[in-house]
Amino acid sequence: MLAGAGMLAALDERVDDANVNGLGGLLQASSHVIGLLGGNWLTGTVFMNNFTSVQDILSSDLLWQLENSILNPGGLDLVDTIQYYQNIKDDLDAKGRAGFEVTITDTWGRALSDQFSADTKDNGASARWSDIANSQLFETFQTPFPISIANARYPNNLIINSNSTIVEVNPFEVGSWDPSLYQFTPTKYLGTKLYNGAANGSCIRGFDNAGFIIGTSSSLFNSILTTINTEYIPVAASGIAKCVLQDIAKTDEDIAAYKPNPFYHTKTGYSADLSDHETLALVDGGEDKENVPFYPLLQPERNMDVIFGFDVSSDTDQHWPDGTALVSPYERQFSDQGNGTVFPYVPDQRTILNLNLTAKPAFFRL
Repeated sequence: MLAGAGMLAALDERVDDANVNGLGGLLQASSHVIGLLGGNWLTGTVFMNNFTSVQDILSSDLLWQLENSILNPGGLDLVDTIQYYQNIKDDLDAKGRAGFEVTITDTWGRALSDQFSADTKDNGASARWSDIANSQLFETFQTPFPISIANARYPNNLIINSNSTIVEVNPFEVGSWDPSLYQFTPTKYLGTKLYNGAANGSCIRGFDNAGFIIGTSSSLFNSILTTINTEYIPVAASGIAKCVLQDIAKTDEDIAAYKPNPFYHTKTGYSADLSDHETLALVDGGEDKENVPFYPLLQPERNMDVIFGFDVSSDTDQHWPDGTALVSPYERQFSDQGNGTVFPYVPDQRTILNLNLTAKPAFFRL
């Protein structure tokens, strides 16, 4: 997130000194901004706060609360930490009482909201991803189009690069361009029971909680919560912390449960595994090794001229990227999920490292 913040700030004309070397304004000239994993914490914060700048986030000290651990956000203030866990528990209980399945990703999403929306009303509990469409700068076409990325996981299957279904969540729609699904549904009506695209009951609003969407894209980090070590939590708060986590951890589900499945019994995509189950299971957007989410931007309908990708993967022993995030989408175009998309030639990881291409800007063209 922080590395990405530096990159985003360097492209933002509103940031002091961004225009010195000619990069300032590229963000404003961009049509789309897309994020996953920790990058989505950044883009989520920016767009859920009316396209605020990184400079304003840092100078105001109102949003990111990074001084203390996500397990002990109150630091020495035990009352604050206890209230933190109580608020999360209350929110999860409310979702369960409303009839929705609760997984560890719900806990993770609420914890993220508390960290990244710390001084907003109810710490982001009522913030919805579809709310971005109603923000002032978005409505007046002064922002890029934000997209959050996750992977759909088939029941009892592991995700690999060639069979992953890449799911995008934007302010208007959630779905996939991949032929395994190849359809979208309105984001604001997630949580509504649908059968073959038609509502089967009342329309539901509010399922698209912003923290839940951001947590879905970074659900790899759920393990932080399922392997909680109480030595990092004040003794006085450990009881309520365990109460919040233990029942959910027992389910052993490292997924985000989108239930009811918005694509239930649809026939558009070829994968019955995705449409025949009442739950759409979404997981971390980087589990298919595409840590830089190129694929949704490669669709001919989006008519991209150039894509700037920022790879902060930790692939090598020295924690540098090795090019896997480039090789994976290059290889994917030749799979069934490629669906006619085109990605420029990329050499293998060894060649990328030998040529030191990850230590400086590299350009690939068709």
